[in-house]
This record gives sequence, structure tokens and C-alpha cells, in this order.
Amino acid sequence: MNTLYITYDGLLDPLGKSQVLPYIHGVRDLSDTFHIISFEKASKSETDLEEMQDLLSKKNISWTHLRFSSSQSLFAKLSDILSLYFSIFRIIFSKKIDLIHARGLPSASTGLFFKRIFKIKLIFDFRGLWADERVTKGGWDLSKLIHKLQYRFFKYRETSLFREADVVIVLTEKVLDDILLKNEIDKSKFTVIPCAADFELFNINISNNALKQSLGIDKNHFVIGYLGSIGPMYQFKAYLKLLSKLNEKGVSTIGLIATNDTILAKKAINDFEENILQNKVIIRNALRAEVPKYLNIMDALVAFYSIKYSVISVSPTKIGEALACGVPIICNAGIGDTDLIIKKLDAGYIFNDLTDDSIDSFVRLKYFPFKKDKQALRDSSKDIFDLNIAIKRYRSAYQSAFKQNDKII
Repeated sequence: MNTLYITYDGLLDPLGKSQVLPYIHGVRDLSDTFHIISFEKASKSETDLEEMQDLLSKKNISWTHLRFSSSQSLFAKLSDILSLYFSIFRIIFSKKIDLIHARGLPSASTGLFFKRIFKIKLIFDFRGLWADERVTKGGWDLSKLIHKLQYRFFKYRETSLFREADVVIVLTEKVLDDILLKNEIDKSKFTVIPCAADFELFNINISNNALKQSLGIDKNHFVIGYLGSIGPMYQFKAYLKLLSKLNEKGVSTIGLIATNDTILAKKAINDFEENILQNKVIIRNALRAEVPKYLNIMDALVAFYSIKYSVISVSPTKIGEALACGVPIICNAGIGDTDLIIKKLDAGYIFNDLTDDSIDSFVRLKYFPFKKDKQALRDSSKDIFDLNIAIKRYRSAYQSAFKQNDKII
């Protein structure tokens, strides 16, 4: 069996290193040959590309890296698609591909074309309601005809993939229920695998006094963390409100923000209610290897999302990473399966909504679920978020697809 893995996410990006490569390494031995096509940003150096090429070669994995166009113009995206189609045609014939594993809707939409022509098995690694997320994040404005047509095309393609893919991997039980409610599809082809965390990299480290001191955090400070992107899909302002109200009530609170969107974070803080958070927030642009040390000095991690339809499919990677470090979660209800998991594990606090009244009630109650047993939090979350368990589920998905091709693993 020869496998082709297609991803628009770059292997050199943080997401590629945390949510793509570990799974590929975990299933590599199930295929005779394994080839990857990914889109890499132009900012990545030749040295970065060569190092990744060497890493993959040691695993006996071949790689085609295409340049990702940052332009949102239709011409630029068509150029990306044409280069992808050409590469897939070449690899199918040169590698005699039997199985395509496509990560995300755009990749899978391309993979479906080749499945129909060459009768190749297809794993649709769904990842989320991509077209709806484009609307939520502001990438598509449905009042514009071209965006409306693109949205309709990809939603139609999404339904076709649910029906025609041999295996479908989704991130949450909520989105699976929604898919099955709207479509007459065999549930047995679906498997739920939430975004996992590397429990070896993300671990409990109580020796963090030096880092706290270097950041100006003393032992009496209560540290509420924020990890990841800032944008329309996230309620960053609600996080800032929580920080300010806790400080107003006399809780000495520090916000620790680890994000690549440092400019957006600084602007939001400067614009926030006459900058009452001055000297109360620390912002760091942390590499993936640095994230565990920042998590380990947080008393809680906030995950506030804008609750739109697309959010039922979301499994935030940072939830598993924080719990692996024994850090409790403050979140709002409706983020995929997150609220159900937090309740089940007794791992934090869930806001029903993010109104000022809800935040005020939280502060008045002084309900701080942060004196949790770190080791207990880590141990209880392992069955859900451990990378090794996720890899086992991916292996089962591959085995299911292979068996449909009369190949026994």
C-alpha cells in the first residue's frame, strides 16, 4: 500500500510540527511508501526546508513542498490549486498511490477528484467546518457574490466527501452528531480524534521561580494565561475584561499572553478602557518548545471563543497542552466538546456566556478553581488528549481504509 498525504498547512509551521508530523510518524510503518505534499510559506528559508527534508528522509518519507500564496486573490489561489493537481498527478503515477490522506476540506476536495478517477482510497481528515470558519474569521463576506459562490461550492463538496470518503476523521462528538443529523451516512466510517498533546513535551514543572522572577511575577500574583491566535474567532476582549475585574476586586492578577499575534495583542490592550491594564499584562512570542515553560507558570488558561456554528467542530490544541501541564481551564460553553470534557474532569470553570454580568458574577463569587491537584489533572486528561492514544486511533483509521482495499495489516 502506497500513501499520499496532502496538507495545505506547512510542515515548517508550528501547527505542522505539533498536529501533522507526529501523526505521520505514527502511521508511517503501515505503508510501503509514503509521500507528503504540503504548502510552505515563502518566508521559510532553504536551510529550514533542507533540515525538514533530511528529517523526513530518515523516516523514509518523500516530500513535495509547494509555495503557499499569501495573496487572497482568486488568481493566486487558482495557481496554488493547479500546482497541487499537477503534483498529485505526477506522484500518483510515479509512486503508484493506493491511498490519499487529505487534511482539511481544500485538500480533501482535491483528493476526491483523484479518488473518482483512479478509484484510490480516501481518508478525509475533516479538521473542522472550514467554509463556515472562513466566514466566522472574516475571510469570506457572503454579501459578495464570489465569496457566496465559493462558500456554496465547498459546502457541497463537504457533503460529497462525507458520503464518498472511505474514512472520515472529525475532532468532536458534537460535529459528528450534526453531520449524521443532516446526512444519511454510515456512522461506522467516522472516527473522533480530538487534537492531542505531546505529554512528554508538555509536562508538570514546579521549578519555575527563575522564569517568574525574570518576568516580574511574584508568588502572590495570580497568573491567568492566554495561548494562541488573536482574531474574530476568539474573544480576546473578554479575557482582558476578566483580568481587569479581578484586579478591581483586589485579586492581584497578571495576564501572561503567549502568541504570534503580538502586535494585535498590544493594540487590543492599549485600546482597552483607557489602558487600565498597564503593568498587568506580559506578552511573549513563544516558540513551540517554549510553550510548556510558560504554561507551567500559569494558574489557569483562558479559552474564550466567539460562539458561531463553526465552533461545534473545534478542538483547541491548547486545552490538551494545558491539562498535560496540570493547568486548569477557564472557557465559555459551546466550544466543540470542551465544556463537556472540562465538566467530566472537573478541570476548571465554564462561562455560560461572556456578558459583563457573567464575568462580574464569577469575580463576586471568587470561584477560583485553580487550586487543583496538578498531577490528578494531568492523569485524568491523558486518556482523552495523549498523543499516543490519538496515534493509535489514526492507525485504526488507516487499517480500516487498507482493509477496504483487501490488504490486511
